[in-house]
Amino acid sequence: MDDGGIVELSRGLYQLAESAGGENIDFITVCARAPHGMVCLNSALAHWDLTDELPHTVHLAVPAGSHRLVVTGRAICTRDGRIESSPIGMAG
Repeated sequence: MDDGGIVELSRGLYQLAESAGGENIDFITVCARAPHGMVCLNSALAHWDLTDELPHTVHLAVPAGSHRLVVTGRAICTRDGRIESSPIGMAG
């Protein structure tokens, strides 16, 4: 951290400086902090190249009653939902 070898992405989540960045770093950061969440809406469409829109926030569906996720330096929009009972389910 002090010598620049490690970069903090979020509280408790770090990355080697030599591999910093990457096109999916926001998804990786958000998904690491919310393992029971699911990327949704236009964020999911952008991830799978199904839209030309590049969302400014990561849209994340979380189980109903979950606490609001806060990731410093990342724009996140969480949506409470019943993702456990989704007919499509979660791909893992």
